[in-house]
Amino acid sequence: MFIEFKDLKKKRNIALMSVVLLIFWGVHSMINNKNNVQRVESVIYTDDTIGREFGKVTDYSIRAVGGPSSYESKQPAYFYKVEITGDKNYGVVKLLINEDQKDGKPVYTMQIQD
Repeated sequence: MFIEFKDLKKKRNIALMSVVLLIFWGVHSMINNKNNVQRVESVIYTDDTIGREFGKVTDYSIRAVGGPSSYESKQPAYFYKVEITGDKNYGVVKLLINEDQKDGKPVYTMQIQD
């Protein structure tokens, strides 16, 4: 019984591609989970500054996520780097969203990057 070298190489390549795809899918699922999407949408679709800078938001993509850190402050905050495309302009916005809400709206700070 002979195991050909070509068959082992093909199987190894298929296994590596499967692992890479699973890792990519896992990272994508963590970044775009329901809670993250809800937090980001609650800001980008209602903020006046984003409306003036980008116009009506036609598309967005969450590029980076940072979770709450309990040792920095008593109020947990989430960091997001969001790529926004609007009918006027497109660009990147950094958001720091606290879990607390005032008057039913999230408390956040925003920085628009060039």
